Amino acid sequence: MLDKVYKAIEDATAEVADKFREAGLEFEPTSKDYLTFATQQVLFVRLCGGDPDTLQGGDPEIGAKGVRNGQHIIDHYWKK
Repeated sequence: MLDKVYKAIEDATAEVADKFREAGLEFEPTSKDYLTFATQQVLFVRLCGGDPDTLQGGDPEIGAKGVRNGQHIIDHYWKK
């Protein structure tokens, strides 16, 4: 499943870069990291039960658990 997500991000990044070139734009197109971050935000809101289009709804307790999980990854794996 994650392979499909990664491929979708890669494909979107390539599509944006192509459209920038076609339009003759002279600045860097959207990066893969930006699209990954945007995907993470949408999935976080959905995980919390919210609407990613409006950012309405959602359970703040589930959100807090997700944030603590991210902090645990930082502390346990990256700050050893």
